[in-house]
Amino acid sequence: MAESRAFKRIGKALMRSYKLRMPGNLDLPVRVRPYFVALTFVVMLLLSLLGFTDLAHEIINDKLEHFLGLGTATALFYLIFDVEEDARRIWIWRHFSIITTLVMCFFFGGIVSEIVQSFFPSKTFQAGDIMANLLGSTVGLYAAYMIERHHRHRREIAQRVVDCGRRVKALS
Repeated sequence: MAESRAFKRIGKALMRSYKLRMPGNLDLPVRVRPYFVALTFVVMLLLSLLGFTDLAHEIINDKLEHFLGLGTATALFYLIFDVEEDARRIWIWRHFSIITTLVMCFFFGGIVSEIVQSFFPSKTFQAGDIMANLLGSTVGLYAAYMIERHHRHRREIAQRVVDCGRRVKALS
């Protein structure tokens, strides 16, 4: 029982988000989860270092490395952003996390990075790497979407319970 409380606390801390402050009077309904920013940074740093070593290609199959690496990075990147509930009725804000993840992880991370690699003398372009990147990103995005959906559902239920409690007190 104590372990389940600890896991709930850790999950709550990870999913806690903070309002994104923009310069000027620009007020965006986007919140940022700092733990996922840090985790994404660490994973991207590890993947970039792993990509330039020969050791990684001997231990794990190159395609599996691309699949798992970009899948993890995509899942973490997707979970960085949290859009406020009031703004979710507008299409662009409801899909903000998916759109930014598609652009950054699928396009730049999955396709452009492999094309840029072809310009390095020690690297070669392989279409299989792009396929592994895109498949890994797809699985990572789906997993992160389901996690975020579960978290949003639990948050909505908790909010309803709080609202019901306030209504009961107001009627008394």
